[in-house]
This record gives sequence, C-alpha cells and structure tokens, in this order.
Amino acid sequence: MQLKRDTEYALRILLAAAEKAAPRGEPPQGVTLNEISALSGVPRVGIDRICAQLESAGLLQSRRAKNGERLYAAASALYQKSLLDLLLAMEQGVPLFAVFDKGSGFFSKNEKRMLHLQEKADRLLDGEKLEDYFS
Repeated sequence: MQLKRDTEYALRILLAAAEKAAPRGEPPQGVTLNEISALSGVPRVGIDRICAQLESAGLLQSRRAKNGERLYAAASALYQKSLLDLLLAMEQGVPLFAVFDKGSGFFSKNEKRMLHLQEKADRLLDGEKLEDYFS
C-alpha cells in the first residue's frame, strides 16, 4: 500500500493547525491557508481542497474572519481521532488488497485470510491516536 501525497500533506496541515491552537477553554484562533502553507511546508496549491476534506471528516474546522478570509483550526474532536480516521478521510479507505483481481483464483482461495489481515491493519491504525503525533 502506498499512501497519497495528500495524506502526508493532511497530517502536516493538522499539525500546523494544532500548533496554533488556542489555550483550553478559549475559541480557536485559526490560521489562514497562507499561514498553513508557511507553517507546514505544504505548497499553497491544493491546500484548500485538502482542508475541505479534513473539515468534512471532522478533523479541521473553519470560520470566516471579519475581513472575509477563511480561518482554519484543529477541530475539538481531532484529539480523539485516529490515524485510521485520517487515512479513511484522505484515502477513501485503506484497502490493502485493492489491486488484486477479485475474480482470480489466488484471491478467491485467500480472500478470508486477506480480509482478516485488513481487519488487523485497521485495528492497528485505529489504535494510533492523532493526539500522540501532536505532543
């Protein structure tokens, strides 16, 4: 399995948003897309698309500033989410065996074993909490 570059960019964007988080109990300050790019090293092109995916997944939140610019901040639920949640949001699942021809003899003979391995991988990734990457 090879992850998309957008998935790595997403993790870097979340780290940048979490770095600029407000102290507990205060509303998140938020950062602009240009600030996210500077903090994360992610090219400005495509950041808005990745941020939209992260927001849809409940990992990032946004609001409009008084000047009309959109500000992004780590969602409050981010710290309860796992690496699996991020991968599901960015990769549309984590299918280890997506490249296999489902009609092949090999797959049909080993389908149960492969599905079991997929479940183990999902459990492992679900145990990796994003919070651990932000401390």
